[in-house]
Amino acid sequence: MSTLAHSLPPTLRDTSPVANGMALTREPLVFFERLAREAGDFAHYALNDRVVYFVNEPKLVREVLVAHEDSFRKWAFNDSFRLIFGDGLIGSYGELHRKVRKVAQPSLQQNRVSGYAETIVDLAERQQTEWREGEIDLSSEMTLLTVEVIVRVLFSTSLGNRARRILEATRTLMRLSTKLGGAPEDVRAFAEANATVSAIADELLEEGASAGGEGNLLSHLLAAHARDENALSKDQLREEMRTFLLAGHVTTAQSLACACWLLARDPVSEKTLHEEVDAVLAGRRPRMEDLPRLSFCEMIMLETLRLYPPVWVFGREALRDVNLDGFTLPAGSELVICSWLLHRNPRVFPEPESFDPERWRNDARARLPRCSYLPFSTGSRNCLGEHFAMMESVLVLASIAGRWKFRDLPGEHDPGWTPQLLYWPRRGIRLQAEYRATP
Repeated sequence: MSTLAHSLPPTLRDTSPVANGMALTREPLVFFERLAREAGDFAHYALNDRVVYFVNEPKLVREVLVAHEDSFRKWAFNDSFRLIFGDGLIGSYGELHRKVRKVAQPSLQQNRVSGYAETIVDLAERQQTEWREGEIDLSSEMTLLTVEVIVRVLFSTSLGNRARRILEATRTLMRLSTKLGGAPEDVRAFAEANATVSAIADELLEEGASAGGEGNLLSHLLAAHARDENALSKDQLREEMRTFLLAGHVTTAQSLACACWLLARDPVSEKTLHEEVDAVLAGRRPRMEDLPRLSFCEMIMLETLRLYPPVWVFGREALRDVNLDGFTLPAGSELVICSWLLHRNPRVFPEPESFDPERWRNDARARLPRCSYLPFSTGSRNCLGEHFAMMESVLVLASIAGRWKFRDLPGEHDPGWTPQLLYWPRRGIRLQAEYRATP
């Protein structure tokens, strides 16, 4: 027992596997903050059936996610992760992951993504024609917009009235993602929501195949399936449709709604944003070629993703014995990397709790320590849609900022930020919408 204890990095004093499990269930971010504060940035915690390693130092994070990434595979920190993402691009690993990533990559490369800009702005402008002054549920509005964007540009079809079904299914999956061991009605509701996503994915697969779009994600998946049905089966096609339908919209929707919520509380940043949009666009709709001049829009999104990263935690499992910071992690060891906590490191981000888009000026991101900022992960498992998500976010934010401003509702509505499957506003983001008086 003493040998095992000496082979492990530090841990919390005066705790137990049962207490650790309860703390992780109730308030995981509070638990990780305490672990970093009291045990350090490379630590461990015991649960009833295993030991989990906690990695919170950028250099060590890089060892895991980049330098020795082949020694690890993805591990689902949340039990519902596999039920939702299955063996799609996000949930798979090894040869299957590499194969699907290679198929999907051309449709999401930066040169291809630029062709989606006009459709994104069209949909954003159309969505806003339905808005009125007064209370607005931005979580819903941004979800309806971003899911339609994904379906149009990647699948060459349209959701139509199914968008509301995806909205409700997504909310249910997020809300119940940490309750699968609870009440039978919660388990049943989760399964029904998951089945709704699968049914719509099947419909979109059929419709997109009939539409015959070229160069988009679905066309690449269908071509790979036609070349070798064993390499990319019909079931695997559905897994990928589900993955991109959910992951392709939900994180961007949340980040856009969150950016508006943060701006509603920061009149200085809001003023700077409006000045930039008015100067660059002069009342017209944004275009792809405007992106280099919409730098403050991008800075707002980078800061939003720092403070409220939808993917708040990464899990990895060691495939073989790995040496990390002088400790040997046996094959099968599980590791946790908390991006939410990395993004609040005061040594990297001064006044880390403050919303300060200015911290990103003059390409500050390029000067950060490697692996200190991970809204899109890194290494071979970095988000394929990073360029797409950032382009979409900047164009949509610029479109909205040209017409609208937002204020807190009376009583300062609390979104209820919660680390579930994603870092999620469980009460939604609702604000007071006001027309902008533009020059």
